[in-house]
Amino acid sequence: MHIRDFELDDLPRADKRSHWLAIAARDGGGYWRLPLLTDIGAEDGPTLLTIAGVHGDEYEGIAAIPQVFRAIEPRALRGRLVMAPICNIPAFDAARRGSPIDGHNLARVFPGDINGEITEQIVAWLCRKLLPQADFLIDLHTGGLACELPLLIGYIHDDGDLGQASLAAAEAFGAPVMWGHPLPLRSWPRVSAGDGIAHITQFAQPR
Repeated sequence: MHIRDFELDDLPRADKRSHWLAIAARDGGGYWRLPLLTDIGAEDGPTLLTIAGVHGDEYEGIAAIPQVFRAIEPRALRGRLVMAPICNIPAFDAARRGSPIDGHNLARVFPGDINGEITEQIVAWLCRKLLPQADFLIDLHTGGLACELPLLIGYIHDDGDLGQASLAAAEAFGAPVMWGHPLPLRSWPRVSAGDGIAHITQFAQPR
């Protein structure tokens, strides 16, 4: 299925499944495809979107999302859990932070372009199809292959409702370091603030 045809609202309740959503044709044949995991609860409720692999060499979030997906039973869930474990497939394939195809950093090409280069297309479809459905976004990052970071959580630093929801989630996470981002946000997750979606960005690197 092409991502343009994917509709989260069409999935039934108490449903758990994995998807491969085509984004764009590959030069050697086939498609660049986005892996997506959906867990639709038996009862109505908020939608949590969790993404990882925005940078292709940040593996901890990529590994954590399938573990969470396997552990959650949709019949016990109120709301929807939507998880994209590898957003930047070209960079992941090359074990690089950014795309080897167009040289872009996915976190810096917001809001993307449906007709642009592959990284711009990925961002544009994420912004069109997934972010508008979310009540809350968790963006998982690590230091990648080049850096080592302490466990920390980033949140929207603002007195408004979005900022307070983001702060409460960051405090509940319990990381030893908290990093407040003042508005406007200047990288990929800023779309969440603009669209009325609270979010936190979690950074971790094993010692």
